[in-house]
Amino acid sequence: LPLARLLGIFYHHIGFFLNQCLVNWSTKAFAFAVAFFSLSSRQNPNFSIPAAILASNYFGVLYLAFVLSSTWPLLFEVYVENGLIAAIRSLGSLFVALSPVFSAFQSKLMAFSFVSTINYGGAQYIPTGRGLSTSREPLSKLFQCFSNSHFHDGLEVALLLCLSTNVQCGIMFYICMGLTVFSWMFAPFIFNPRQFERLATTLQDVCHWARWICTAEGNEESSWEVWAIRQQEVKKSSPLIWFFLPSSRWLAVAFSTTLVIQRNFDKWSLTPPLLHAVLCAVLAVLRCSWGAASRCSNAPSGPRWPLAWLVVFAVALTAAELIYTMRASDDWLCVVLHKYMCIRLSLDLCDWIAAHRPGGCILAALHDWCRLWTLSLRLVRDIALGLLLSTFCIAIAAIPGISRLHALFLFRALPRQQMRVRGVPHEGLQGQLTPLARASESPASSVAQSVSSVTPGDSCSSSIAPRLPHEGCHR
Repeated sequence: LPLARLLGIFYHHIGFFLNQCLVNWSTKAFAFAVAFFSLSSRQNPNFSIPAAILASNYFGVLYLAFVLSSTWPLLFEVYVENGLIAAIRSLGSLFVALSPVFSAFQSKLMAFSFVSTINYGGAQYIPTGRGLSTSREPLSKLFQCFSNSHFHDGLEVALLLCLSTNVQCGIMFYICMGLTVFSWMFAPFIFNPRQFERLATTLQDVCHWARWICTAEGNEESSWEVWAIRQQEVKKSSPLIWFFLPSSRWLAVAFSTTLVIQRNFDKWSLTPPLLHAVLCAVLAVLRCSWGAASRCSNAPSGPRWPLAWLVVFAVALTAAELIYTMRASDDWLCVVLHKYMCIRLSLDLCDWIAAHRPGGCILAALHDWCRLWTLSLRLVRDIALGLLLSTFCIAIAAIPGISRLHALFLFRALPRQQMRVRGVPHEGLQGQLTPLARASESPASSVAQSVSSVTPGDSCSSSIAPRLPHEGCHR
């Protein structure tokens, strides 16, 4: 085939998903680069100039051309069929429907699913049909579905941007990065039907999420610990060689190590937090010696250490260690960045050890140590993240009249009209869905169709997919 046709076929197949991966990887790379050069500029202000020039140039004319290239096909089609006024109106409706927010969210989801399938396998087809997304999902369910794919990366990018206060990258850079962070963290709630219907319902969601976080036994729907262990077990099919190959985690640790050495810190500044790791190691040895007889069957009879207490010790010991390390340093942000990157790299390695259990019964204490350490640190992060998301939902739900505005935004219909639609018999449902059928073409009502492609390792499946009781509702 000619090169032009070959590139077209590539982009419409695997190249399309690879492009989504590159876009999302570059977002995190820009955030880390800006934070790194911002901290480097404390020693030499000239270090931050290349990062500022790169970010301001990319998020200028080039980014505007990238955005317009994705919207031009639709605009030209509407212009040819209905005229210039209709094309301008169509462009305005895209922004009113928060199409950029939905597009960033959908791109991240496709990239995460594509990479997860390549790393861990298990791809499968989930039939969802083409119904309308009218089901409301609680906070705990959305947390399970999108924490690994969106929330964690969004929080990480936001923290890196907070460390880049010494670099002025231009207003467009901060607008685009802020829009991306907002989309990754809050888009599931904005496009969730009846999310802000009542403040009491939102408070019930928060209470249900708190019970899910604190519960240690049950299934993935009722226990955070069971769900987190399931996320580790998914990585059984990932070979260890992928961890040692050059990756973004290794590069980030290498750059942060160079930064710490350049600032002449002591040797304890180069190591990840150790006090909490030592505590988890002691608890793992005690548990292993308590139930050594049943370790080979993966059913330990030792005591279950409550993760809630480990979270308290993790926060206290890590904070004390950081304060001791930074006692004689003015640039303590450099140490914080390096410690964080070391923890992220260590979590990946400990996940692999906890999932594969190398060495069998002989290294049972090592397996327990890795699991206790990773789960306790991740619980700290998820509690902070859940409180942030809960605050956002409660604040929005407390606004008077937000329920009617949110329903009008999603379905182009008021809540009373929706109630009349839900009250009609199934035989006449197809003819009564005209106000809602228009919403199926907008991003606000199609979020459930795109979230159904999450990786099989997540607890989210087709339960978030749109569903209506009658087959005639499908377009």
